[in-house]
Amino acid sequence: LRAFEAKLSLLITENTSFAGSALLLAIATTKLIQEHASAIQSLGVQGDKTAAATAYAAGRTDELVNFLKQTAHPDTHTHSCIEFSSGTALTPDLLSGCDTPTFTAQATAITATAEAAKSELPSDAELQGSGSKNCKLTENAGTGLFGGTNAISLKLLDGFYTHTKTQTWADKARIKSVTGSKTLNTAKTAAQTLQTLLQDDWPTAPTDEQTLTTFINNPNIQEKVAQSLKETKQLSETAGTSDLAEKINSIFGAPRPNGTRSFAAEVAHKQLHVASQA
Repeated sequence: LRAFEAKLSLLITENTSFAGSALLLAIATTKLIQEHASAIQSLGVQGDKTAAATAYAAGRTDELVNFLKQTAHPDTHTHSCIEFSSGTALTPDLLSGCDTPTFTAQATAITATAEAAKSELPSDAELQGSGSKNCKLTENAGTGLFGGTNAISLKLLDGFYTHTKTQTWADKARIKSVTGSKTLNTAKTAAQTLQTLLQDDWPTAPTDEQTLTTFINNPNIQEKVAQSLKETKQLSETAGTSDLAEKINSIFGAPRPNGTRSFAAEVAHKQLHVASQA
């Protein structure tokens, strides 16, 4: 988010024609940073869902920034998930009267990003301006961009948005797939990866003979153990005379002619001792 905030600052500097809308995004990004920082404890509890939702939200916002940077291009609508409802021109005067938005108490970072990940159109309250001269990122349940008293003729398209249960879009559905946008597709992939990495797929630790047997016979566990043993063996084989080898030898003892180490022999001796005592 901070990297994105820096990119917005650069955008505002380079493209003064759209400073109002870029500033709006900068304010929204700063708000997200503040709220995520203050909600760090709940983030730990929410884990992968929050991480994924944030990736979705970042992808959507990044898409809008790309759109603003591409407005001079005659075919902007073919390169972005944001598509005009009429024409291909977005002029600065359409954003006249934009002012600093205020956020409702309900529009917290967690709520807003989680909503973005649900494939639902966001409500106007998620990024709500106050008064009659404010910019909104959404208007009419997310179908357009609103600047002051000017209704800009474009549609905000997002691969993660689908029709709501109560809304039917006029004419053709103006929604592209996720894969239609490189930015959104990347965000989705990143979110899916985060979810996978944050999930614990190890079974519950065994507490009796039956669960221990089930644990040992679990193909997933066998694969993980085999991989761990393989990596450990490779580590030993590739260590050579390096500092790593010296550290390994200091802990487990130097390899004997038969390939074993003193540590392994000591473990075997203790196992035999325990068995004989039993």
